[in-house]
Amino acid sequence: GDTYNFDIKQDNVNGTLVFEVHGGNSSCPWEYGTNARDGLEINIDPPNQPNLLPDSSGIYTISVNNISNSQEARSYFFSLDELSNPGGLTINNLPSDPFIVEMDAQFTRDITVDRGPIDEVYEDIRILAYPACEYEDYLSGAGSSDSYNYSMSESAEDLSEQGLDPALHGVISIFDDAQLDISWAPTCTDVEFLVLSNGWFINQNDSLFSIPINVLQSDQETLDEVECNYRTLGGSDV
Repeated sequence: GDTYNFDIKQDNVNGTLVFEVHGGNSSCPWEYGTNARDGLEINIDPPNQPNLLPDSSGIYTISVNNISNSQEARSYFFSLDELSNPGGLTINNLPSDPFIVEMDAQFTRDITVDRGPIDEVYEDIRILAYPACEYEDYLSGAGSSDSYNYSMSESAEDLSEQGLDPALHGVISIFDDAQLDISWAPTCTDVEFLVLSNGWFINQNDSLFSIPINVLQSDQETLDEVECNYRTLGGSDV
């Protein structure tokens, strides 16, 4: 559990007791001046999979490293940032239950990714890893900027920019995120013949024969040309 090293003093003005914290280990919430019991790093490999075949799935490996400053096993969650996924990309096998990561160990999980109903390109799809209580408190705005500060730090400089003392706390990464990109090659555009059917005729007096067509998905960026094949009755394609 949480532990604290503190002095109990008396406020000279109001006569109330005050607590001066000198150290300890804390979580839910992390208290400034103590070691953060929760600490993690999340990675996605590979970060980008471009131009997959239209009916194929992308396979990614998500890993979470436990970097707890209190050197203990901790329990974490995954979630998808829905705001980063307006196109409705489908992510399968992302754990919905908490998982335990031992100190200096790694939790890995393979996920499959399928395209949404319309889009072919998806960028900056954000997956979070976090201890549930910390992230819920973060979203609700619990705590103050002085005593309750979350970070996604990778260096002492990152901590200093957030007003935290790197010499006192080390790197604090109470929750972390990683992004993935994925895209699919476009499928061939369908073409409808509006008036033609099998058995149409053309003779030598026809110098130009018009074939009205309807091109579906005519706004597709990769549409360069429409190619038509025809053959004489009993002959081969021309």
